Amino acid sequence: MHMQPESQTPSPDKDQGGHNVHDAENNLTAFKHILSSDDKDINHRGQNGKTAIMCAAQEGNSEMFELFVATGADISILDAGGNNILHYASVGGDVKIMKYIISEHKASINSRDEYQRTPVVLAASYGRVDAFMFLVNQGVDLTLKDAFSNNILHSACYGGNVDIVKYILSQTPVNINSIDKFLRTPVMWAAQLGHKLVFDLLVDRGGDLKLHDFVGNNILHYACTGGDMEIVKYLLSSNVVDRDGRNGYGFTASAVAKHHGHGSVQELILSQR
Repeated sequence: MHMQPESQTPSPDKDQGGHNVHDAENNLTAFKHILSSDDKDINHRGQNGKTAIMCAAQEGNSEMFELFVATGADISILDAGGNNILHYASVGGDVKIMKYIISEHKASINSRDEYQRTPVVLAASYGRVDAFMFLVNQGVDLTLKDAFSNNILHSACYGGNVDIVKYILSQTPVNINSIDKFLRTPVMWAAQLGHKLVFDLLVDRGGDLKLHDFVGNNILHYACTGGDMEIVKYLLSSNVVDRDGRNGYGFTASAVAKHHGHGSVQELILSQR
């Protein structure tokens, strides 16, 4: 079913394979065993060009990260998508790791990957509030947009951390109803991903629930993709959208709910016709 364009996951790619050193991602005992073997390659690139120390940074494992550094891991390497070690550390959210990277001048705080995402965008996208605030205090640029015209508020609503969203709304001039390349608004992301607290905050601050994306999906289509019953109930009771409205592919919100396996949501919509 075509509801909307496939979104780019706002994070460095997950590595599903790679050299044996990657298998130690969450296991320090195994990692130490690998270091003592003869076939180790500490800077080996796995799938998508990801190195073992990137795994440690992404997992927020500062002890493992320090062991990799002590063993000679190169923290200046970029993966195949242009993500550097600070991008990965921002996903992991460990501020200790981030402080080390910045102190070594190995990555710019406003560095951008192939999708033009900065480390603070990734911290927001994963709801890593400590990492987000650390980068803010380092002077990151919160006005930068990614290659799909998502701004920092879009990313924060994707991540679902209400404290990050509150900070952005109170401290930056971002438009609460800003649109990306596909005419998606921040509240659409919150509805789709079931972030009820963020959704409520945006509605309270003036989020427009009557907008449509570039293929005609309304906010109810998005809520039915995620399947959060409380958000759907709110939209139905507020009568802000046509529950029988069809997107550009001819699908109603109830059809979208069915497609995504949210049978109870579909039944709720049909019962209120």
